[in-house]
Formats: sequence, C-alpha cells, structure tokens
Amino acid sequence: MFKTKTKKVMLALALVAVLALGGTFAYLTKVTNKAENVFTFNADGVSVELREPGWKTNEANNVGPGKELTKDPQITNLGELDVYAAIRVQFVNKAKNAQITPEEYTRLMTLMTVQSGATGAYSTDWTRIGANPLSANEIYYTNTSFAKNITTQPLFTNVTFKKNMSNADQDWLQTSFPQGFTIRLTPAAVQANAYASAQLASVELEKLLK
Repeated sequence: MFKTKTKKVMLALALVAVLALGGTFAYLTKVTNKAENVFTFNADGVSVELREPGWKTNEANNVGPGKELTKDPQITNLGELDVYAAIRVQFVNKAKNAQITPEEYTRLMTLMTVQSGATGAYSTDWTRIGANPLSANEIYYTNTSFAKNITTQPLFTNVTFKKNMSNADQDWLQTSFPQGFTIRLTPAAVQANAYASAQLASVELEKLLK
C-alpha cells in the first residue's frame, strides 16, 4: 500500500487592539483579548491507495507457458480533495533489484502480454506519458479527476504468458531472471482543482514519479 500524505500546517493571525486616551495624564493603555483565526490544512487532503483486489501472490510462483494471472492495479481516493492520479509501471530484475534492460524488455514482451481484458492494451481510462515506444519504465495517468472514496478502473487486468513458448524461450527466462522479475507499481496523485486538464496535471505527476 502506498499513500501520499500532506503535512498538517496551522497558521494563526493574531490581532491585537490597543486603546489609548490622551490628556495631561500619562497614557492609559490596554491590551484586549487576542482574536486568532486558525486555518488548518487537512492532512488527508491528498491521499490515495494502490489496490490490486484480484492479485494472488502465490499464483505468480512457477509460472509457465499459457499461465494467466489476474493483476488489476487501481487507485482509490482516500482524501478530501478531488485528484488526478498516475501509476508508474516498471519491470525489475529481482536478482539485481534493477530495471530490466531495453533488450530484455523487448524479448519479454514477445513472451507475455499485459492488458485490460482481451484488448491487447492497457485501459483507455488511462493515458501513457510520452510518445516513444513502450519500455520497461512507463507512467500512465487518469483521463479524469475523481472524488473521495472513488476507485479508478484498473490500469490493466491480466498478465498472460504465451502458450507457444519454446524451450529456448524458457531457458532464456530462467537465465535472465534467476529469481524472477517484478512489475513494480508506484502511485501518485495531485489536487485536481489546481490544473485545468488531466494533461496539465500529468506534468506534475511525471515529476513526482521520476
């Protein structure tokens, strides 16, 4: 579970009234009670949670040709403010704890699909940042903002390994990823009313996730 949090900040404005009477006598002064206007910024103003309700970790062990796994990353807004959100999708070599190489990613994508339903692509409720070819490190943002307690559509819903995987392909997977690989998902969110569009919000989301 990942959460973005804002810090609670309290600002106080103190107004002090001073009364003075003039004359031949010494000035008389009096300080009245302070009037403090306290502005509190909600600590949960921007707070989101990444969820994968269909994911079962044990099913990812010992995968093979034709194996299909439910993997359905989605974001729930837990805060008080409407938000735009994004997810960074990164393929990581577990043994090296490092992002897989472009060459590894290209070959891996010939052996598996990550998609929404049977579309062959990610959900159309999300937009990928950048026009370059797909890579092992991508960021997708929501096309619309969403309110408290609303959950987005999953970015994708399933991971499937090709049925016609050859012995050479399986050997390559075991050699390249002796401890397997992970699809690392990192969420982020920004206050929606600060941006005129999802595209403008995506600029800040990209900065948060880079």
